[in-house]
Amino acid sequence: LDAGQWQYRNGAFYASKAASIARDVQLPDLGILEFDLSWRGLFDLAVALYTDQLQPINLLNKEAGPDFAGFYSLRLNNYIANLMPITKPDPIRYLGQTPVQRLLEEKQTVRIQVCLNKPRRTIGLVIDGVLATNWFDAQGFVGQGTAIRIVHQGQGISKISGLVVRPWDGTFDEPPTNPPDSRTDL
Repeated sequence: LDAGQWQYRNGAFYASKAASIARDVQLPDLGILEFDLSWRGLFDLAVALYTDQLQPINLLNKEAGPDFAGFYSLRLNNYIANLMPITKPDPIRYLGQTPVQRLLEEKQTVRIQVCLNKPRRTIGLVIDGVLATNWFDAQGFVGQGTAIRIVHQGQGISKISGLVVRPWDGTFDEPPTNPPDSRTDL
């Protein structure tokens, strides 16, 4: 794994250096992007959502680069997740940073679900079935494309498998509650 690109092998993508993979998956207005993420050492990924560009965008110099439509950049590493709406003419803004270290402790593989609700202007992050956060874009939904792009930022070794895009009804599953025994005083 010294090629500086994602390699596809045995049904999974692997990267150990900065690399990007992208595809127009026709992201729906209400949908879930999910995948299994495994890593060794540290990991640092950027996932572009609702992008129209399959090539990486240099966020530090985006105004000087090629034209692109608005998209969201989900940055995820061993410690935090943050979401940024990205448009060419506007300064980068952050919708919030969420600590995820407790959801990743003592793990080397997790199931990531990115819950997309364009009509409500929200993007949620679920890790191994636990809702980490649900971001809301008060300034309007900027994502204009239908593609995704996953960029390995060059730390550790990452493996992505089981990548699926599916429709979603826009609601999060509530954990089941156990009703109290009706013979017991509360």
